Amino acid sequence: MCDRASNEKRQLNNEGFSLVELLIAIVILAIIVVPLLHSFVTSARTNAKARNTMRATAIAEDVMENFEAYSLEELEKSYKAQGFTVQGSDGTGVDADGDGTIDPGTAGEWLFSGSLAENSVTSGQYDVVIRLNPSSYHQTDLKGINDKQLVDLQNLSGTTNAVYQENGGEALEAYYYFAKTVLGKTASELKDDTVASAAVMAVVPYVTKTVTIDINSSHVSVDLGYGDMEVPTYLVTASTRYQYDDGTKTGSYPQHGSNHVIFSNEKDVKEQADTIKKTWGTDPAKATDSRVESKLANIVFCIYPRYESAVVNKAADQVIVHNPKNVSTNFFLVRQQPKDASLWNSAYQMAFELQEFWPGWAAGPQNSACRLRSNFLVADPDNSMDFSYQHNKYTFRNLSTAMMTYEGEGYLNITGQEKIPSGTAGGATALTIMDADTLTPDENYDRLYDITVEVYEPGRPGDGHPIMSMTGTVTR
Repeated sequence: MCDRASNEKRQLNNEGFSLVELLIAIVILAIIVVPLLHSFVTSARTNAKARNTMRATAIAEDVMENFEAYSLEELEKSYKAQGFTVQGSDGTGVDADGDGTIDPGTAGEWLFSGSLAENSVTSGQYDVVIRLNPSSYHQTDLKGINDKQLVDLQNLSGTTNAVYQENGGEALEAYYYFAKTVLGKTASELKDDTVASAAVMAVVPYVTKTVTIDINSSHVSVDLGYGDMEVPTYLVTASTRYQYDDGTKTGSYPQHGSNHVIFSNEKDVKEQADTIKKTWGTDPAKATDSRVESKLANIVFCIYPRYESAVVNKAADQVIVHNPKNVSTNFFLVRQQPKDASLWNSAYQMAFELQEFWPGWAAGPQNSACRLRSNFLVADPDNSMDFSYQHNKYTFRNLSTAMMTYEGEGYLNITGQEKIPSGTAGGATALTIMDADTLTPDENYDRLYDITVEVYEPGRPGDGHPIMSMTGTVTR
């Protein structure tokens, strides 16, 4: 009985926790949970920061890859299209602090600033500041990488270049024509076992050859899939005429001239447009006119100088480049060297004339749109008998006014480094206007840059606290 009563008493003892015990339990739980919650918050913040840094890093890497793959001129166009502000393209420097004036010591620097989104993430934009600085590669002794002169190589292949080479036997055909039709020489008089008979060669000193290169530009309407678009096109023609004049008798060959189309890219532009239309369909965001390449990069004219027709104070060959639309291009006037050194004639003279329509030059001479590159400007370094370059005449004619004509003799020294007038000051002026240089001109420009890419939170560009800062080196 006592045992049973004792058990019942124990079963009925249902006392709970006291308030003190409860408080102690809560404190213990708080001690355990609070650090866990803090850990969760810290982890979330760390993950968000890491995700933000990852996105900023991806943007910086994309920018770096772009600047390694494309030229500064291409990047300037591309980033401006994305709303970026680009400074430094004129070489004068940049205004990094935004006070409206160029910062001292920033000549040659470039500054890109704008907003970008990480490609794989649709939410959020980041402010990006890109700075290029060439100063590390300049030295006071001018032996730095950016101080060195390099040859300006031109790509003369592809669909953006016009090439015209003379027929070496055409001049002889003209001599025969003049001897027969103008002077009335008989077939027997013209027949000879040598290159040309005495009767034929008698006409040579009175013959002048004029080659005219016409450069024209227009526009063609192309359909890229979402409507018509105007794209520039270019047409270049060449004609050669021989003129005989002995003071009493005259004649020309060919009688009606001869025009040759040496460049036309209208068909190529249309083919590009058709390809874009088939590839991108009706997507105006991708089918843009920037994808249609239309350019006249260079014109190459290979001429055979008529040393046999050289007469003192008379141009045996005349080359006229007519560029009324002021198409920007390089004109390579390439003198073909005679195989026999004895054919060199120190009396030989070539006359080159560039014609452009540029009313703005009334305010003072500027560089022409067409730039002259020629080995006529220098002597052949391998032939001491070549003095023909000293008598060549160069003329720039502004089609906008008869008063703006620069004419005179001029040439470069044997190294091709310096313009030296041998005639009037006008000759030097003409060479300067046409930016005349050798076939492989040397250029000195910044070609290596230190690049810094900084990615900021939106609205905080340049505050000194970027999310990501990446540095490297790029070439121009």
